[in-house]
Amino acid sequence: MTSDGAAPTTPNEDELALREPLVGGATAIESGYDSDVDVPADASASVPEARREEEPTTPATPPRRVNFRGFTARTQSLYLGTERTLSTQTTDSGAPEDAVESLDFADVDSHWARRARGRGVFSKVSAKWIVAAFIGVGVGTIAFLIDVSVLYAYRGRGKLFEVCRRRVHLALAMFAYGGVGVALAAIAGALTTYVAPRAKGAGVHYVMAMLNGIYIPKAFDASTLWVKAVATIAAVSSGLMIGPEGPLVHVGAAIAMQFTHGASSGMADLFQSDLDRSDFISAGAAAGIAAAFGAPIGGVLFSLEEASTFWRESTTRRALFSASIATFVLALARAVFLEGSAASEHTQMKNPGLLRVGDFDSTYFLIELPFYAALAGTCGVISGIVTKSIIFVSTNYTPQRNERRLAQVVLVSLACVVMFFGVAAAGKCVTETPGEVSRWSEASIRLWCAEGEYADLGSILLGNKNDVIAWVLGSPAKAHTLHALLLSFATTLISLIMAANLFVPAGLFMPTILWGSLLGRAAAIVVEHSLSPLGDLRVNPHAYALVGATAALAGTFRATISVVIIVLEGVGKSAFLFPLLIAVAGANLASRLFGASLYEEQLVRSKIPFLHAKPPKALLDDSITAFDVCARDVVAFKAIEKVSAIEEALAQTTHNGFPILSAKGKRVIGVILRKQLLVLLSRRAFVENLVHAPVLNSSAMEEGHDDDSSSIIARLGLTDVERERRCDLGVFMALSPASIAADARARDAYVLFTRLSLRHLCVVDAATGAIRGIITRHDLFDAAESVDRSLHHSVSSSSILL
Repeated sequence: MTSDGAAPTTPNEDELALREPLVGGATAIESGYDSDVDVPADASASVPEARREEEPTTPATPPRRVNFRGFTARTQSLYLGTERTLSTQTTDSGAPEDAVESLDFADVDSHWARRARGRGVFSKVSAKWIVAAFIGVGVGTIAFLIDVSVLYAYRGRGKLFEVCRRRVHLALAMFAYGGVGVALAAIAGALTTYVAPRAKGAGVHYVMAMLNGIYIPKAFDASTLWVKAVATIAAVSSGLMIGPEGPLVHVGAAIAMQFTHGASSGMADLFQSDLDRSDFISAGAAAGIAAAFGAPIGGVLFSLEEASTFWRESTTRRALFSASIATFVLALARAVFLEGSAASEHTQMKNPGLLRVGDFDSTYFLIELPFYAALAGTCGVISGIVTKSIIFVSTNYTPQRNERRLAQVVLVSLACVVMFFGVAAAGKCVTETPGEVSRWSEASIRLWCAEGEYADLGSILLGNKNDVIAWVLGSPAKAHTLHALLLSFATTLISLIMAANLFVPAGLFMPTILWGSLLGRAAAIVVEHSLSPLGDLRVNPHAYALVGATAALAGTFRATISVVIIVLEGVGKSAFLFPLLIAVAGANLASRLFGASLYEEQLVRSKIPFLHAKPPKALLDDSITAFDVCARDVVAFKAIEKVSAIEEALAQTTHNGFPILSAKGKRVIGVILRKQLLVLLSRRAFVENLVHAPVLNSSAMEEGHDDDSSSIIARLGLTDVERERRCDLGVFMALSPASIAADARARDAYVLFTRLSLRHLCVVDAATGAIRGIITRHDLFDAAESVDRSLHHSVSSSSILL
């Protein structure tokens, strides 16, 4: 007997096809394609029985026309954001341990989407520019708040030091200065550890993952945003060898997410698709870099070159718009609030970025080019060693318990303070010149020196790092001795490695620029001494400092064009382009000897299945086919499917994509997502009442990354009568899904998957078009990691929800 009490009928051709395995090997449940949890051992290993009974043969296309304009959203959206409903355990590095969900970057092409797409096009385009402007204003405002807060924090610590030194004793002054720094680091560590663990580090690799098509839960929600901003202020003000530039990229992406995710009404309803969100996140990342360096074009290029995997022409325009507004807002806020320009005066717009280089002498000689190349190669080698050291510390010395993480922050901060004061004691007191007193007053620190003097090493290690970098890049040739430069260079490297893995927001742009410029200044002294026999050849130390800083950035982060443009925009000297190109090329070549870049190492460390644009070496073997890497025995539906069959498939699997097969045979005519099926069931969008179902004019069909786990099926409350009804999946399925022949090369499948930013790639028989399997992100990532695996072996089940 069937579930409705009728006598069983003879299965037709389609149902017999659905009963038998499509491909030998693991069953559909066991293959685990597109899944995130282990299926219970007693779960059915075949296509749900409810799907096996005979259904009326209904043409899959075209679907029945529905008056979409008549629908009203009478129920609240089922999807309110993963961060509210999805419980995800994390590893000690903050990466998801058992669930990482892929995004739907492919443009939705269904009958439902086609009929809804024509309405509100103009308002949506206008809203995109408005949101892009808001992103720029938000990033510029937060960048200014970080800048002014750090500035006054350092000034306050300096005044406290002077008061304690004059009224009590030097030892108490050092204790007070260091104690305030440790307390600020503890505040940053407590916020990050207990409130928003995703705020740890720079967060750029989270942005890269998001723009690669991977949703990281809680990485861009509101709590992470405010903790990132507040904890960045505290961490940078503490004196740790970290900076705010990297976190600003994460902040920009998080601001973009607030405008496009989690809202049930308002402007955010227009941008519920992952494709729209990716555009805004790219713009937010560009605005973050632009605000950090005062380089709008460089910010766009960084977002394109480093952060974004997929890029559209419209993204370029909006990213540049957001980046320009961010730098404008930051410069305006500085002019009004820091430099005292009144609204009635001619407001002088300058210093558009957090990092201020100042005047720069771009003079160089042809004979110096080989020295620039040698300096670049040296910086590349050091960058590779630093990257490996950071990953080694992260792998072996990252606490797993929250209290130990906070204790590590306090202990490392205390150790850095002691080390800085200890190294500063090995320096000397330098007499300030009248010009230096006014120009570098924020960078120079007196410490134990007499009136009118400053401590050379103490100023570099204990001062505000933004001012210190400007000082190193722009100070006179005789301002620093070789002894001071080398000691501060070594101390900077050690403290950078110590602080990079703490549970605080930690950007590495600024300390990387600092050690590169210090090494460059030291190299200038060595080169000048080496060339002295040739006559009176004036070596420009500013040029060497800038080449060293650029090479350090290129070697650590492996960016090329964006780094050159960022530096050029910062110094405003296009005549220095060729030395910068030498710096980037030399550092990149040297650092590649040590492996991947810092961001790529962090992606691997965080267990994020990141897919690069080029196929990995494991898939370059032409004998590996698409069928070799796909997941098999696909769970599929028909265009008109019984509710009980859908419910059973959702309950017994965690697949996120289900092919829709033709009424005759196994040919794929569409793909429908799990979240769409859940919306259809929750809104009771059955064939019998489709016109009245409150689903089709809401954004629920495009929202995702929510509680679409199997446990939600039990909360749908379907009655026995409703289970006997049917859903018209043909209206909502993605038409013309991407597919590839089973005997095509795996490398071609990889290229097709990445360039089209797919979530599911159907593997079909070249002759009949029958479904043979499905390729997801995990299948490609697993194949890339398994060079020596056997051919014709289905990919093992994954714990990654894709």
